[in-house]
Amino acid sequence: MKPSKLLRHLNAKHPGLKDKSLEYFERKKNGNTKDRSNLCMRATTSTKENALGASYLVVDRIAKAKKPFTIGEELFLPATKDICHELQGEAAVEKIAHVPLSTSTVIRRIEEIDEDIETQLLERINASPWYELQVDESTDILTTRPYYLFMCVQYLYQKDVHEDLLRALSLPIHRSRTVQGSGWLYVRTTKMVFLCRHMYKRSCCHDRTTVWFNCSD
Repeated sequence: MKPSKLLRHLNAKHPGLKDKSLEYFERKKNGNTKDRSNLCMRATTSTKENALGASYLVVDRIAKAKKPFTIGEELFLPATKDICHELQGEAAVEKIAHVPLSTSTVIRRIEEIDEDIETQLLERINASPWYELQVDESTDILTTRPYYLFMCVQYLYQKDVHEDLLRALSLPIHRSRTVQGSGWLYVRTTKMVFLCRHMYKRSCCHDRTTVWFNCSD
C-alpha cells in the first residue's frame, strides 16, 4: 500500500492512533508475530495429542480383533488417508499422517495398555475386603506346544462380585508343583495383598489340577 493511502486509511479508520509513535506500531507488530507463533505451537501440540489418542484407540481395536500388528501401518493408515482425502481434503490427510501405527509402536502400545489394565485390576483386588484366585492348567499337554497357566480372580468392587482373567503364564513343564509355584510367584512379584489362610486342590470335570487360593481376613 502506498504511504499516502496508508496515511489516509489511518486517519479515516483509526483516528485514535494517528498520533502514536513509531515504537508503538513496532511493538504491536512484534506482539502479533508472537501471537501467531503461539497459535501455531498450540495447534501443533493439539494435533500431536489427538494423533497420540487416535493411535491408542486403533491399537486397542487391533488387539481386541486379534489382528497382526502390521495391519495398522499396512492397511488402516493408508485406508484412512484415502477416506479422509475423498471426504475432507489434503489437510485431513496431513493430520492422519501424524498418527503413529508402525509395528513397533503397536507392540509398545499393547504392552502399555496391558500394564495399565493389570495395574487397575490389582488396585481393585487390593481394595477388596476379600478375593479368590483360581489357577487352571491348560488341557493341551503335548510336549511340542507351550503349556499355559490361567489365573482368574473373583473380588468385590462397588458392592458387586466381579470375575476377571488376571494373567496367562507360559510354563516350561507340565507339573502340578510348577503350577502352584508359578501362581504364588506371580502373587508375590505383583505385591498383591495376600491374606491366605489355606490352599487346597479342587477337582473339576475338565481339569483335575485346578488350584484355589482362598483369601480372607
